[in-house]
Amino acid sequence: MSYRNLIDSNLRIAFKLLKDLVDDISIVKRSNSDFDFLNNEITASEETIYLKAIIIESTNSNSKSNSKKSQCLIQKSDVTTLSVGDVFNYKGLDYKITNSIKDDGSILLFDVEREVSNG
Repeated sequence: MSYRNLIDSNLRIAFKLLKDLVDDISIVKRSNSDFDFLNNEITASEETIYLKAIIIESTNSNSKSNSKKSQCLIQKSDVTTLSVGDVFNYKGLDYKITNSIKDDGSILLFDVEREVSNG
């Protein structure tokens, strides 16, 4: 057994042991959009990926903007690629990956943000 397989299997066990800290999310990946000059439409395809994640909720939002920032931790083996601007759904709310996708080879940690309403 290689170290990669050993690490991946131990991560799966760890996610199972965390139980209520692990949540289901869906990531919507959009392909590069193309412009159809014949129909004057923008065409793009979407792919939805369902996986388990740990969301580190942030209680503080920036007072100058209407946003809430959090962090998300997922297993790298569950998703092929992520990029800034991808959107995922967590508890019915849409979050956008903003920056800082940290990849250690086994897990991905990235910053996410969603808009919140005033009031």
